[in-house]
Amino acid sequence: MKNSLINIPTKRRSGVGSLIEKLGESGCRMLIHLARAQKTKLPITEIRNTLRMGSGTIYRVVHILSGFGLIVEESRGVARLFSLTEKGKRVASLLMEADAILSKK
Repeated sequence: MKNSLINIPTKRRSGVGSLIEKLGESGCRMLIHLARAQKTKLPITEIRNTLRMGSGTIYRVVHILSGFGLIVEESRGVARLFSLTEKGKRVASLLMEADAILSKK
């Protein structure tokens, strides 16, 4: 893959680094929000309103989280409900642990 601006070849990264890069802050916030929620399944509108994210951001994050197998979607009528997979719960737990460690002074 080449950087189109200056034609420097770049190497595609795989593994954890690419997951963290793709998730970004929005993805991490959504994972943690789903992990801390009282309900096991949350509607997308509730997630969007609580996290104060735009629709485009939410749908991009949902696509990424689904692609990594961290969330599952269930449709109930017109409502789209999301919940964490076991893998998603583990990742969210690690993110919360890392946040706690980095927050300590």
